Amino acid sequence: MLGRLGRQRQSGSGLLGRFDGALLSVPVSDRVTVSGVLGHPVDLSEKTTVQTEKAFFGLSANFGPYAERWNFNLFAIEQRADDFLDRQAVGGEARYSSPRHSAFALVDYDTSYEELNSFLFLGNWTLSEKQTLYLNLDYRFSPVLTTSNALVSQPVSSLEELTLSFSEEEIRALALDRSPRTRLVSLGGSRQLTEDLQISLDVSASETEATPASGGVAATEATGVEYLYTLQFIGTNYLRDSDTTILSLRLGESATTRQAALSFDSRWPLLGGWRVNPRLLFDYREQIATLETSLRVRPALRVEYQGWRKVELQTELGVDWLAEDDGLVEERTTGYFFSLGYRWDF
Repeated sequence: MLGRLGRQRQSGSGLLGRFDGALLSVPVSDRVTVSGVLGHPVDLSEKTTVQTEKAFFGLSANFGPYAERWNFNLFAIEQRADDFLDRQAVGGEARYSSPRHSAFALVDYDTSYEELNSFLFLGNWTLSEKQTLYLNLDYRFSPVLTTSNALVSQPVSSLEELTLSFSEEEIRALALDRSPRTRLVSLGGSRQLTEDLQISLDVSASETEATPASGGVAATEATGVEYLYTLQFIGTNYLRDSDTTILSLRLGESATTRQAALSFDSRWPLLGGWRVNPRLLFDYREQIATLETSLRVRPALRVEYQGWRKVELQTELGVDWLAEDDGLVEERTTGYFFSLGYRWDF
C-alpha cells in the first residue's frame, strides 16, 4: 500500500500536472494495483497557495507486467470548477519494453464533450549497437479540453461570473472554440560515428487548427503545416573528460516563415562542483509574404555551481545582436543580459 498527501505530481491516470491532494494505491494482486486520487490542480501562476476553485477525483488500475514486457493502465477522472463539470474523461496507457524496442501509447477521451482529448504514441527501435530510430505521433487539444477554457480572453476570472453573460450550453461551446487541435508527427534517428561522436537527424511536421470568433473573442488562423529539420553532432571528451559539445543545425518552414539556425552548446565540468557552459546562436528568419529578414547572433556564457546535492547556483551573461531589414530600412540593435539565481529540487 502506498499513500501520499500534499503537493505532488503523478504521471498518467488522466492527471494534468501538479496537484494538492491525496493519493492511495492498494495492490490487489501481484500484477494489479488499484489507486484513488483527489485534490485540487495547481495553478502555475499561483504556486504557493492551494487553489480550491477546482477539485477532481479519479480512479485508476495498473496491470502488469505481462511477459515481462507489457504494462497497462486504465483510468477515469472527473474535475469540477465553480460547480461546473470541467473535465470528465476515461482512457488508458500501454507500455512495451524490451532490450531492443520500446513503445508507449496514451488515449484520453472526454465523455462529457464526446471528444478524443489526446492520443500519443512513442516508439523506439534499436537497429544495432550504433543505430536507433524513433517515431512520435501526437494528437491533442491544446490547451487540454476543459470547460474552464471558455474563460480564455474573457474579462472575468470564473465560470460563475461568465454565467451572467452566457448560458451553460454557450459556455461549453466557447470552451470548444478556445481549444484548437494540434497534430505532430516526428521521425528521427541517431548513429554512433565514433566512441565520442554521435550524429542525429530529426524530421517533424506539425499543425494547429484555426479557432472561430465567438463570445467577443477574435478568431485565430490555422498555422498550416510547419516543417522542422534538425541535424545534430554530439561529441564528448574533446576538451576534457566528461565534457559534452552539441553542434546543431535547424531548418524550418511554415506558411509564413522560413528559418535557419546554427547553434553551439558546450558543457565543461570543472573542479569542486563548478560547470561552465559557453553557447553561441546564429538565427536567420525570413517572412515569406513581405521578404522581411532578421539575423540574430547571441553568444552567452553560463556558470553553474552545485555545492549541495539539491541546491544549484546559476549565473549567465551574454550579448544579443539583432539585424532587421524590411526592404526599406535596416535596423541594428545590441542588447546585453545577465541573470543570477538558484535552483532547489525538493
